[in-house]
Amino acid sequence: MQKIPITTGIVGHRDAVITEAHRQVIKRIFLDLLKKYPHSPLVLFSQLAPGADTVVAALFLEVKAETNRDMQLIASIPFDKAAYIHTQFTTEQEQQTFSKLLSQSERFFEIYHLPEKLKKAVKEGKHPEELNEYYRQGAEFVADSSVVFLALWDETDNQLEGGTANTVMYKRTGTYKEFISGQIFEKQGSLISIPCNRKHQNKNIVLKDNYLDELLQNQSIKKALEKIDYLNKKLPETDKEFLKTQANYLYPENKIKDKELKFIYDAYTLTDTLALTHQKKYNRILLALFILGFIIFIFFEAYKHLGLHQVLFFSTVGLIAFAFAIFKISFKNKNHKNYIENRVLAEALRVQFFWKLAGINKKTSDYILRIHKKEYSWITHILQAIYGMAFSHNNTSNYKNAQKYWIDNQNNYFSKIKLENEIEPIEKFFNRASYITFSLGLIILIGIFLVHKNNDENHWLHPLIVLDSVVFGLFALLKAYYEKKGYEETKTQYELMRDIYKAASEKISELSSGKSNEKIEEQIKKIMYYAGREALVENGNWYMIYKEKEPEIEGLG
Repeated sequence: MQKIPITTGIVGHRDAVITEAHRQVIKRIFLDLLKKYPHSPLVLFSQLAPGADTVVAALFLEVKAETNRDMQLIASIPFDKAAYIHTQFTTEQEQQTFSKLLSQSERFFEIYHLPEKLKKAVKEGKHPEELNEYYRQGAEFVADSSVVFLALWDETDNQLEGGTANTVMYKRTGTYKEFISGQIFEKQGSLISIPCNRKHQNKNIVLKDNYLDELLQNQSIKKALEKIDYLNKKLPETDKEFLKTQANYLYPENKIKDKELKFIYDAYTLTDTLALTHQKKYNRILLALFILGFIIFIFFEAYKHLGLHQVLFFSTVGLIAFAFAIFKISFKNKNHKNYIENRVLAEALRVQFFWKLAGINKKTSDYILRIHKKEYSWITHILQAIYGMAFSHNNTSNYKNAQKYWIDNQNNYFSKIKLENEIEPIEKFFNRASYITFSLGLIILIGIFLVHKNNDENHWLHPLIVLDSVVFGLFALLKAYYEKKGYEETKTQYELMRDIYKAASEKISELSSGKSNEKIEEQIKKIMYYAGREALVENGNWYMIYKEKEPEIEGLG
């Protein structure tokens, strides 16, 4: 199973003056990443354009040779290789450098394919203005795919479309001067800006001691890197059979022909398995605190009203200390937090996997957690990195399997398994138990009133007070447990998810019943896109609900 890498990227001037000091600074960034995140592979996305791109790529490979660590160069050029060489490389030496680095790359792909008209113009030695948009989108792909993004430039806006300054603006603000994109509201605006001279410039360049530490002041990037390393650390510790079982719930592994699709598959399997592991721990701790709380309540009420031996008092204190220790251990291990974070990642990766399988070229990072994007933008960084790692033009559309293993399976899961077999019976049990305990408490309370009214010294009075306190305490604990488990909200979310997948399944089945053609296929893919988008929104809502469900210890009444 593949690990999730820490992705880095580079953009810079082709005529950047890169000194030995620059080289040492750049190598130190890579070395610091390897040191801070020892469990993670390191990836560099580069367009391998002459100048900064190729210099940084060469330095990256130097660090790989020196450290013998898992480091992968990915060459992602904006358009067709032949046309790219024609437009970018003016000397034989530049072409040789490009070819050498390309041969040392782990992967190489062209992000876009030029129309024949542009290919012909390039071949004739022309440089059509339309190519600038391809340069821009190629650099944008690298910027989005890189959690750690390096810009080697003179820190001057030269107003060139698709140039380095243009890309820096996009990374910082999510937009360009020429037009506004929806990402303007989502970008965190962090990158490593390394100043340098260009040819014919002679500015006084001052380099900083540690660029990575400065970048990590951005908490979303810091959290993204820590989460990636945490996931990779947990991978060898996770039961292999459990991983395999969870993977097959998503999709039969032997049906995956595309290695980029397999990368998303592995990332989903790991996050889903860890989510379930932490969920089990969270549920056990919540149940333990509930039982301890009930026992503590009985002991304390008995000591307070029956005047029993002081052993009962010290036992109560001991149980409270024990419950507090369980709470602190759970809080330290972040079982609840890791459960909901891994679950959100897993569900986003589920949608990304089936979108790719169906041939839908969309990023889940554009739709996940839309209603609270800033605080949890680290999730977006990870999803964008995974999308970049899994990018390819070669995946064939298999929307029929996407329907079978995703739309239909999810429809069945939410409509039958969860709602009818799990959520509704639990809801009925807690409603019945709450009604019984509350009613019993009222009956006992009336009994106390009658006993007290007839005889203040009745020996049943204090035991009844204790019993009534315990019954009402049990009622309160049941309500608190039900609230912490979020059964009511979960039921609502499952009903919404059921409606999404039911509607999608019915509409796809209706379309599939006729004669298949390209138009029908596109309509089915559009339905899958909308279903995935809505599922991502509800996933974000689920996260908002559950992030406040951390186990707590509250004072005794």
